[in-house]
This record gives sequence, C-alpha cells and structure tokens, in this order.
Amino acid sequence: MVNYVSDDRILIAIPHMRIYYGAKRKNLDKVAQLAHSAKEMGSPILLLPSMFYIGPVLDRIVRSRISRKSATETIPGTVTNYLSVIASRYGIIIVTGPIIERAGPKLYMTSLVIAPFKGVISRYRKIFLGKNDENISPGHEILHIELGIRMGLLIEEDVLIPEIAHVLKLMGASMLIVFQRINPGFLKYRHVLISRAIENSAFVIAVGGILNFNGEDVVEIPSMLIDDEGNIVEEIKGFEERVYVVEASKERFSKLASKGKADLQLLKNLYKYLKLIMKRSFI
Repeated sequence: MVNYVSDDRILIAIPHMRIYYGAKRKNLDKVAQLAHSAKEMGSPILLLPSMFYIGPVLDRIVRSRISRKSATETIPGTVTNYLSVIASRYGIIIVTGPIIERAGPKLYMTSLVIAPFKGVISRYRKIFLGKNDENISPGHEILHIELGIRMGLLIEEDVLIPEIAHVLKLMGASMLIVFQRINPGFLKYRHVLISRAIENSAFVIAVGGILNFNGEDVVEIPSMLIDDEGNIVEEIKGFEERVYVVEASKERFSKLASKGKADLQLLKNLYKYLKLIMKRSFI
C-alpha cells in the first residue's frame, strides 16, 4: 500500500464519538465535524468507532429495531461515498470501525481505509464473530496498512484471538488498532487489550465511544492508548465527547516493528494455524 504520511512523526486522531442510534444522517454529519477537528489539530489520520454511522444494531441494547436495508451498506455506497467526500475535503485519511457490508447474498463486518481523492483503498472483514453477529459471514484475510507506520486492524472479538494480533506483529505491525464493540459486555476485555500490547510489544489504540438512544446516553466504552509495555498512556471515558491526538515518532515504531518480524516459514505456519481458527463461526 502507498505510504500516505511522510513526516518523521505521525499524528492520529482518536475521537470519543457520540453515536446516535438509528440516525444515519446525524452520525455522518458528526463525522464531518470530527474530520474538521482532526484537520485543525494537525492530524492526517482520523479513526472512527464501530458502527459509527448507525449504532450497534446487532446488539440488543435498546428496544428498537432497525431494518436491515437501513443498516447494511454496499461498497461503494452511501456511507463510503460520503466518507470519500469528507476525506477529500479535509485532506485526511479515514480509518473506520466496521460497517455492515452487503456483498451479494453475504453480510460482513467491514472496516475501511479511505484516502483523499481515492476513496476506499483497503478494507478488512472481521474474522472472529461474536454471539450477536447473526447472519454475518466471517472474513478470511488479515490486513495491515502503511500510514507512516505499519498498523494492524482488529474488529471487536478479533482481539480475543491472540494469533490474529501475533500474525500482524510478525508482518511488521508496531501498532494495533482495535475497534471495540459499543456494548457494556466489552468492558470486561480491558485486560485483553493490555495483554495484546505486552505480548506483541506493540502499541494498542482501542477505539470506544458513546451510544445515545432517544436523546439519552445509554452506553459508554472508554477509548484508550496502551503502550508496548501495557501501560495505559491515555484513557478517554465518560459521556463527554473529545478528540485525542496520538503523536508518535516513526523511528520508535520502526524499532518496535523490527522486534517482532519472523522468517517466512514461521509466518506461513502460524497463518495456517490461524485459518483453522477462522473456521469457528462465533464464540
């Protein structure tokens, strides 16, 4: 993948975003505001939380039903086209938490990488499905992206499978971006996020957010930055929206990446083992 960030340091905007359940237009307008804030703060990269455009409709958090037609998106489609316009307007790269992607008869939980004037340049489909991911198909490919440093993407329950993070590390990733499920049950996986940082000598950005239903905030999952030794460098929590910008030296992350690289045969063996795990549908 093309390296879109060229400075000696990298800035990544992590929003603690309020997601309005079922209000797609309102949520996309919020994304535009966040993109503007990221640009003003000097960050060329903006992360967005899981199901940022409509809320966690697969989870039974609130007593409301959203039609599948409203919740699912094709690629390209309404959401990706809008994000492409925003990325181009502000000259930033947008890395999203999962949307529900409709691809023919199948549905996937899919994260996107969107670049200015290029649109969707990469996508990652969730591999390890959770118990609420009904009618969702698992992905089968691991993704790392080059945005100044090499980053690995994990969606929600993917973080429970250590081999996924480990393969990403062996492929040279020095930062793991985890899009947390906006569900109270995900709070119990805090120690898992710390473990992934320690065992892979990698920074972890855990993207959380706030869920609002009918004007009331009902769920909040903290957003965190965890360093390669398992220390929580920053934690954004509570029901107040905020954008935190991570600033990191490319030199430091390059050294972290070199600590975990493996020979090709080891990588192939681990990937073969991981594919066996992928056959499991959900926990």
